[in-house]
Amino acid sequence: MIQKDSFHIVVMPPTSASLDLIQKVSAIIRQPEHQIKLQMAGKFLRIIGHCSTESKAVESVGLLVKLGVQAFRISENELRRQSDGSFAAHTLEIRQVNLTFYNKAGKQKTIEESDVFLIIAGKCSHTETLTHIEHKMSLNLMSTILSGGLPIFKKEDVKQETTTNLSEQFIQLYGGQSDEPLLVIRQKDFDYSFLGQQKAAISTANISLTITKLREHYCHSLFDDRLMFPFSYDDIATQLRLLWHYYREFN
Repeated sequence: MIQKDSFHIVVMPPTSASLDLIQKVSAIIRQPEHQIKLQMAGKFLRIIGHCSTESKAVESVGLLVKLGVQAFRISENELRRQSDGSFAAHTLEIRQVNLTFYNKAGKQKTIEESDVFLIIAGKCSHTETLTHIEHKMSLNLMSTILSGGLPIFKKEDVKQETTTNLSEQFIQLYGGQSDEPLLVIRQKDFDYSFLGQQKAAISTANISLTITKLREHYCHSLFDDRLMFPFSYDDIATQLRLLWHYYREFN
């Protein structure tokens, strides 16, 4: 069981990991080579080990960095910290050099170009169960017998449940001082009127263009879209926090 005051060792998998590198990482982290091999593959940040104290985590990270591995530490408390809730943008207004965002309540937030350190675009998925009543007609056997064989039908209400897998793209803007996003834009909950004549009929095209517009405006910020693979809400929250710490550490 992971203790609240423990520290995680996080790595960005290299483009290729030799057997020699895997063996050395395995020795540092004290995990089986086959496990390290799996964790050192792919393009998503991976937690490959845990330390009971910060000093041990610092030492392990230092050894990994000397091997050329992009590694950093994060505490369990920090990783699992509850978010205060992001500003959910609903509309956007372009005002000369600044962009002003509004939520559904009409509250505004102006974000200057120098405020944005990182833009992350991704996709999250969840299942939704819909319940509906279906009306069916069935033969009322007793009434049919009593009527001398004349078919008598009765109406029945049958509850039907349908489970659907849904996915939605999002954009999050981050400053350089906190892993809490400055704001979030959700694909299906944003008014794309600011696009004018460029606005398309489908939201997937509109949010893609919105990403382009934001990148053009906040041209000095970093951008990451590796999370376009659909994650669950819980998994995406962890990856988002780790990504911010990764870019703060290595940029």
